[in-house]
Amino acid sequence: KITDVSKNLVAGGGFSDIWLGKLDGESVAIKRLRSFSVAAKSKIKPKLFQRVWREYMIWSSLSHPNILPFLGYSNIFSESQNASCEVPALISPWMSNGTLLQYLEENLKPNPDKLLMLVEIANGIKYLHSNNIVHGDIRAGNILVSEDGTPYITDFGLSRLLKESGLGLTTSSNAAGSLRWMAPELLRGSLTKVNKESDVWAFGMTILEVISGEHPFSEIKIDAAVFGQLINGTLPRKPSELTEPVWKICHDCWMLDPACR
Repeated sequence: KITDVSKNLVAGGGFSDIWLGKLDGESVAIKRLRSFSVAAKSKIKPKLFQRVWREYMIWSSLSHPNILPFLGYSNIFSESQNASCEVPALISPWMSNGTLLQYLEENLKPNPDKLLMLVEIANGIKYLHSNNIVHGDIRAGNILVSEDGTPYITDFGLSRLLKESGLGLTTSSNAAGSLRWMAPELLRGSLTKVNKESDVWAFGMTILEVISGEHPFSEIKIDAAVFGQLINGTLPRKPSELTEPVWKICHDCWMLDPACR
């Protein structure tokens, strides 16, 4: 049973909010869709439950050293807009180091082995793809770091099981949140659903992000301008921190022909 749920959320993403709680005396993260936090029970749409159920089905099937462990599903009591109800929540271990970006920015470990962490993330992505799962939103903000510095891929709310067509999730609802990591074919509309190749593109952007400490196209402040750069096939500038071999890996991830990635 989940106890000691925090009164205020401790983190939030594009679609979900995170609360801190306890499970058998251990700190856990409680994730629920933001829509559940602001809707009365009578107004909660079936699609919201379907979204949670889909993430539950995918996440609970995974087991890998670099995939955030799934601990279970629980109904959490919620009060909002003068209404009270129980809403579904997904439970995982609490990662006190936060996201990979926070971990690096706050220098929680002097001289972390960034390349090793990227290799571990790549292994996690390889595991997902080998099980015909596309993540759909690979970036440092969706990587959590444990106390011993191990990176864990998290946030499977946009993930999909691949079908025989090789296509997964439509991307229109997520374009604004992770545009800087998105493959150009998604932005052009020639591909309407994420696939393994678009995950690889996003991983290349994540390499850039982790090594340099900056978001992709950090010199461009307006997302609409980044959109134009990506549509035109313009790649990010090489940061001084990236060695030539690592920069080549980035370029291999960013081949404009998805089949060549």
